[in-house]
Order: sequence, then structure tokens, then C-alpha cells
Amino acid sequence: MIELRQDDPSRNISQNISYLLDPQQQLTLSQLQQDPEAFDFRKVTKSEPNFGFQKGAIWLRLKLHNPGNEELSRIFAIETNFVSEIEVFQEIGGSTRSLMKQNTEMPFRTRPVDYHQLAVPFSIEAGQQTVLWVRYRTSGLTALPMSIETLNSFNSRSNREMALNFAFYGIIGMFLIASIAAAIFAPARIFIYYFFYAAAVLIYIFHRDGYAFQFLWPDWPRWNAYASLPLAAALTAFASQFTRSYLNTRDDYPVYDRILLGIILLQVLMVLATVVVDSELIKQLMTISITLCAMLFLTAGLSALRTKGRRVLFFVIGWSGIVVASLTTFTAHWLDIEVTRSATLDTMRTSMIFDAFMMGVACVSVVSELRKEREQLMAQRAASAERNFELAGRLAGLEQKYELAQAMVENSNRMVANTTHDLRQPLHSLRSVIHNLSDRTKTDKSEIDHIEQSLQYMESLVEENLNQASEDRRQIPETPDRQMSASHILQAIATIFAQEAEAAGIRLKVVPSSAQMTANSVAVLRILSNLVANAIAYAPGARILVGIRRRNRHLVFEVHDTGPGMTAEQLKAAKQRSQRGNQMADGNPDGKGLGLSIVDDLTEQIGSVWKLSSVPGKGTVAQLFLDPW
Repeated sequence: MIELRQDDPSRNISQNISYLLDPQQQLTLSQLQQDPEAFDFRKVTKSEPNFGFQKGAIWLRLKLHNPGNEELSRIFAIETNFVSEIEVFQEIGGSTRSLMKQNTEMPFRTRPVDYHQLAVPFSIEAGQQTVLWVRYRTSGLTALPMSIETLNSFNSRSNREMALNFAFYGIIGMFLIASIAAAIFAPARIFIYYFFYAAAVLIYIFHRDGYAFQFLWPDWPRWNAYASLPLAAALTAFASQFTRSYLNTRDDYPVYDRILLGIILLQVLMVLATVVVDSELIKQLMTISITLCAMLFLTAGLSALRTKGRRVLFFVIGWSGIVVASLTTFTAHWLDIEVTRSATLDTMRTSMIFDAFMMGVACVSVVSELRKEREQLMAQRAASAERNFELAGRLAGLEQKYELAQAMVENSNRMVANTTHDLRQPLHSLRSVIHNLSDRTKTDKSEIDHIEQSLQYMESLVEENLNQASEDRRQIPETPDRQMSASHILQAIATIFAQEAEAAGIRLKVVPSSAQMTANSVAVLRILSNLVANAIAYAPGARILVGIRRRNRHLVFEVHDTGPGMTAEQLKAAKQRSQRGNQMADGNPDGKGLGLSIVDDLTEQIGSVWKLSSVPGKGTVAQLFLDPW
């Protein structure tokens, strides 16, 4: 029995409420009133009536007593915005009257109190006892917190709730206005997706609080009963799209991107499924879906945090709050752990404000990072343009020297012809690279290294050989032997021929070495360049391996290829000047057949030895023997 006091509301009343489950929905109030003891009424043991998901009807019974000397007017406040069916009766003095009846066919104006939640006024005379009967059925959770309020306490409570709720809506509204302004002044799709996500949050909470039925669609009770499902689906879908945009999953995390797209499709399918599947089941699945999706968004953010750092920190913090709220709701719905409806809604509302704020900060952070990157890019473009201009000037000078070298080849001697042969292929490659650089705003370091190595090689080669050409000597320039690391030669080979090998579909591998040697570096580089150039020309699509072995007292540079190989007769012919291998007669129109003849001359003049062996159908091996340091 609940004792009513003159000016005091009665709130913690759940222990005085009895309930009866009616799975078949066949019981009537008259049956219960005729013989209450025949039915298994039980005491509510939780802080509020909550029986999980129930398909049937539920009966509640509250016994009230007015021990005072004056009639009391009260408001029976039911803290929920809508249920599928609910009826409230008052039994007093042997008679029963209906206080409220609501269902999915009744518009908002039929409510006895113009309030966003269900509320029923009633009175009880001095000294009397009365019984409130409640019969309700819902497609969602059966939690039904309630209290008995005085007129003053009800007005005070409703005003306080409205102030707090609309403060929340105002905060979300400011986020929406800020996102629109950001989208105008700092154009980025992320602000558009954030706007739709925050708008979905606002409309969903506005509906959950009951204001949507009161102000937006008061004459559409059926839609109001159904709206929580599509609104929750839209919220999840917009959150998924915002996550895709913010983390750039399409380019950076394709697996997550496919999952997020699947989530969007799943929300559409769940809404469409209500056409053929009971909406109560879909709503139960939706509570699970929301929790799992929030955890997925957080997981995606944590994955991005490892690579993108501070840019996604606020995103992760925001979704952490949502996960806490989702787990609270999930606990209340499925694990039968007592969490009050008001606590669940307050947690959700607070976490959504926190999440919306964090997402807004995250968007601002991303724009700030993008501006910094843009400034860095502009600086890189300026430096790249200056570097390209310098390289173009050096190339122009080199081309002039190349033309002079060609004239000397025609009128002078065999040595300059050899130099021209060595210059032809890398110079052609450099023209292509420089041309590509002129159309680009940012140059890869590997391309700059390629140009630097090639230019240094050819500049030294041209200068030294042109100075000797006028003397008509058949030997290489008198470049003194010096101690050096073999890795310098190997790195130059890798840099000069990387793009040419890639263009020919060849897998070129240069094995690093720590070996030291004393040799004419220009001559060794020319020898290896001719050997590698021949391998690329005559073994398209093959594999080429360049490296060093130690044999007895020698360092041996080796060039292996998996090309078609040559017979003994073809090997002999290949070493003759102006004789090209017949395997690739049409594959290298610029070649003059000088490569192996040049190798013969150079090795003889530096006092070294080289060998060439080949097996038809398996490949060719070239070896250059040098003395170590």
C-alpha cells in the first residue's frame, strides 16, 4: 500500500507494485477484480517494472491510500514517451473508471496531459483507498518507470526536464551550425558527413524523448511507433559513412571500408525486413547492431591511431564514450542487469554530446593538419621546381657535350665512339625522367637519386674522354687507381638501370657488398654498365643479378641473366665490334653492337680479365676479375 502525503510526491514505489504477465493477452480487468487471489500476482523486485522483451501484455497493480483529511489530486507519471498499447484504470469504492487509453492508432491530442511522456491525472478523497490498474504491451523493452506526483512537483519536474533536454538539443544545434559554416569556409566532405551524423543524433534523441510525437508528427501515431527503427538505422549508417570519410578507409584501410559499406547496407536491409518480419525482432537485433557497430568504429579508429597519430585521437576518444553508452544499453536489454531507464537515457544523451563535441574537434584537427600538409607541399613544390631547373640546365650542357662527342666519333677515333655508346642509353633515360618531372609537383627521392647518379657518371665520362679524343688514343683516360668501396659501383649500377630494367619487364637485383678494392672507378663502372646494358637488351622479361664474389685472391664482379643464352658461335660473334646478338636484333634499334668489344678494350687497358659463358635456353654469366684492396 502506497501512503499519499499532502505535499509530497511518491517516487520510489516499485516495491509496492504487483505484476502479472499475460502472454496470450486474454485476461480482462473484470476477471482480475472478481478473484485477484486466483492469479499469480508478484511483487516487482527491481527499482522499476522491467521484464525484458515480452510479446504479451503485462498487468500492474498499485494500491493507494489517502490517510489525510483532504482530497488529493495527483499525476500518475509514466516515464516513457510511447508504448504500443497502454490502459490505466482507477478502482475506487467498488467502481472502475478508465483514466487513459493509448495505442498506435491514437494521435497525440488524445492524451489526458499535454506532455512528452505519458501522464494521467486522478484524485482520491480523504481517508479513501484506491487501486490503479495498468495494462500495457510494447514492441521494445518493457521498462516502465513511474511515480505519483503532486501537481507542483510534476510541473517543476517537467520544466526542469524540458530545460535540460532543450539545452542538449541546443548544443547539438550549435554543432550543426558550426559544421555548415566549416563546410562553407573550409570545404571538405568530412563536415558534410558530420552534419548528417549530428542531425541523425538530434532527431533520434528528440524522438526517444517524446518531443517528436508532440511537435513533429502528432497526427501520425503509427509512424511514431515505428520511427525508432529507421531513425536508429539512419544514425548508424551516417556514423558509418562519417567514419569512412574521416579515416579515409577507401584508400588507407580497404578491409574496414568494405565492412563499413556492409554496415550501411545492413541498416537498409533491416528496415526493409520489417515488411515481412516482426518489427519487435528487428528492434531487438538493432540494439545488438548498434553496440557492435560502435565497437567497430572504435576499433577502426584505434587501428588508424597507430599510423595517423594525433589526427584520429579525438575520433577515438569520442567513440569510446559511445561504446560505453551502447554497452550500458546492451546490458540493460540483454543481460538482465538492473539499469534504470533514466540512467540509460542520461548516459546515452551525455555520451552523444561528448561524441558530437569530440567529432567536431576531430574535424577541426583534420583541417588543421591538412593546411599544414598543404603548406609543406607548397614548399616542396618550390624546392622541386628549383631542383628541376638546375637539373634541366645540367642536362642542356650535357647534351651539348654529347653532340660534340658525336662529331668526334665521326671524325676522330674509336675511343670517342666507345664513349658515345656508353652515353646513349642513360641519356635517353634521363630525357624521359626530366620530361616527366616538368609535369609533376612533387619528385620522389629515388628519381632525384637516379638523375644525380647518372649525371655524375656521364659528366665524368664525357669530360675525361673528350679531353683525350683529340690525341686519337685508343686507351681510357689516365684516371688514377684509388681505394674505394665496391658498394659505390654497385649502387650506381642499381640507380642508373632501375627504370630501364623496369620498362623492359626485367627484375634487376643488385646485391650490396662491403668489399674494398683498388681500381679505376670510371673504367669498372663502364665495364659493368656495358655488361648490364647487354643483359637488359637481350634478355627481356628475365631476371638479372649483379654482385661480387671472392675467388682465390680476386674480387669477381658477376652479371647473371636468365635470358635465352647463346651458343659458342654466337658468343664469338657477339664480341666482334659492331656485331649484335641475333636473339634481339630488333629489340634495341639504338644499339651499335659495341658493348662487348668495349669491355674487351677496357679490361685489357686496366690490366684485368673478364669471362663470358652462356647456356642456350638458360642464360648468360659475365665475370670481371679485379684485385682486392
